[in-house]
Amino acid sequence: MPGLDNFYLDRSRQYLIDLVEHLLTHSDSIIFIEGPPGSGKTLLLQFIEQRISSTSLQRPGISVQMVDDVDQLPEYELSRLIESKNMACLLLTGLPGSCEEIRQSGHFAQHAVERLTIPPFSADDAEKFLTEFCPSVAPKTRQSLIEQCRLYPGELRQASYDTELAQGKFPSGKLLRRAIYLATLVATALVLLRVSVQLIHENTAAEPDINPAEQMSAPVKRVISPPPGHSSSPVLEAPAEMTKPSVTNTRKSTQPQPVEQPASPVLNPITTELKSLKIDRERLLAVNPAHYTLQLMLASELRNIDQLVAHLGPTQPAFRYTKLVNQQTLYCLVYGNFSTYELAGEAINRLPADFKQLGPWRRQFEAIQKELLTDGAPE
Repeated sequence: MPGLDNFYLDRSRQYLIDLVEHLLTHSDSIIFIEGPPGSGKTLLLQFIEQRISSTSLQRPGISVQMVDDVDQLPEYELSRLIESKNMACLLLTGLPGSCEEIRQSGHFAQHAVERLTIPPFSADDAEKFLTEFCPSVAPKTRQSLIEQCRLYPGELRQASYDTELAQGKFPSGKLLRRAIYLATLVATALVLLRVSVQLIHENTAAEPDINPAEQMSAPVKRVISPPPGHSSSPVLEAPAEMTKPSVTNTRKSTQPQPVEQPASPVLNPITTELKSLKIDRERLLAVNPAHYTLQLMLASELRNIDQLVAHLGPTQPAFRYTKLVNQQTLYCLVYGNFSTYELAGEAINRLPADFKQLGPWRRQFEAIQKELLTDGAPE
């Protein structure tokens, strides 16, 4: 049976696919599949689309229109989509509870809806999934991930990815660590050099400005005691070799005075990190709220985010921001700025396989901007 390279077909998903195929063949209802982020809604749609293109599931004259994350669509696009129901079978996905929200808004008033749910893996299937798609994770670590995570493919991939980053097993991680180490050495050397130059300037400024020529030609004076009856003030007698009045050298030294350099600021890594996050926050708030982006990952450490950004390259803008999850501050990475929902979907297909395994999903900037303005995480 044809399948996607990074799609794990367990028993529950096979049952869900069989049910969708039956409904597409024998029912006129709108099919709505719900699942939390990371449950694999996008890959499931791609798998079903591949099945339809390779079999005769479609009814004559009826096409199948698939829309992922339909709950992220603007109202006018959602209305237009539902109006096309008479010409196509609709297969939609969204977050848990989104089907009922759309039903209450009146969009499904004229149509029957079949709501399906993507279940989590069983413990056995979760271990097989990690073994097949995350082979670098040790068996003991796999068991720990299964006990800590919700058993959905996206969350398992994310947890294994964070573990690999912590252990330095990310592709090209050794080369990246060496580059960071060398950059740190160079930066330290530059700071030490700047401090040394500053100390030299300070020592030079502290020494008196003496002209060696003047020092050699200055007359030597000696004190002679006055004879009795004279004033007690000592008389200064000129040396015997000087027969003419001495001429005072009034030339000023032309040697330039050293200028004291201001102390070089010492960069605080924490302050620099907060400033960079603040810049990303301002960039996010300035983006057109109607545009879309791709959420790639959540991480507990910012360096995990930065390593991923370094591998993405400058093709699309990357934005980082903090969010509170269960009273814990996490770092979120979104990638790209796309004017339409469809362009964001095409960008997912162009991502390398390693990044597709993170389970990227489309988000509208408006929702992210609301998070930034209401979340309790530090700016």
